[in-house]
Amino acid sequence: MTQSTRAYREFVERQIQLVDTLSDALRTGQAAIVAFRIADLEESLALQQRLCVELAASADQLHHAGPLAPITGTPSRASQDLQACWQDARRRLAKLNQEYQALLLRSRRTVTAVLNGFRSFEGNYAVEARQQTAGGAVRQEPS
Repeated sequence: MTQSTRAYREFVERQIQLVDTLSDALRTGQAAIVAFRIADLEESLALQQRLCVELAASADQLHHAGPLAPITGTPSRASQDLQACWQDARRRLAKLNQEYQALLLRSRRTVTAVLNGFRSFEGNYAVEARQQTAGGAVRQEPS
């Protein structure tokens, strides 16, 4: 295996690792949304952003290394396996990304519906809040 082939293989393996890590971050983000753990969601989003930057840089390196990788008549079994693994990782990521987008859309609709519900009763809640604070005694909602 030549130096350029080895470098190309390492770039592809790094891409696979980054895509798998991003897939895990999407799963973590989905779980945080469902469980309404905002801090976990924010942490997952920060990780996703960092991974996307790394993926873009890695893809650029791979693009530049591509012409350096010698292409011989028939690809070896190892390179076919590596390519299949890379395609599988990318398919999983695309599927998770679609699911994540759908979850975010449903969450946005839910939040909008809840806010609209509160707005329709705004007058009632405002009167109750004034009554609670005017008398000095404030009722607290159970946590």
